[in-house]
Amino acid sequence: MESRPVRLGWLSLLLTVILLCLATLSVLSLSTARADLAQARKQALQTESVYALERAGQQWLAELDEALSRTRDAVALDALLPPGSDRADSRISARIEGADGRSLSIAVELTESGGYRVTQWRQSAEWAGEDEAPALFGTAD
Repeated sequence: MESRPVRLGWLSLLLTVILLCLATLSVLSLSTARADLAQARKQALQTESVYALERAGQQWLAELDEALSRTRDAVALDALLPPGSDRADSRISARIEGADGRSLSIAVELTESGGYRVTQWRQSAEWAGEDEAPALFGTAD
């Protein structure tokens, strides 16, 4: 019995190239998935911060409503305003600081009917020199 050498030739070359391509694509898929997960976590933290500030702002407005319902006297109103409020004539403002450097600036203008009109509702963030500036979404003037 004679043994003949096995010749694979171009077929083995093609299979080797296919295996290398699959290995490269799997490594790229894994690194992309990890980057997507990190970005999703960062976005979740930013969203939590934005909504925590919105909640605090709504709480401030509720406390302002309570103060306005208790008195119409300007001197008594100053004592009943929510903590951190500044009053200048018919304008009341506050700046609420968030945990991650974000802040919410609120300003209201008192009306003659005893209510108020919101004139400013702005979220902002200070850039702390990270790789990229923080995304500011959900801001409204």
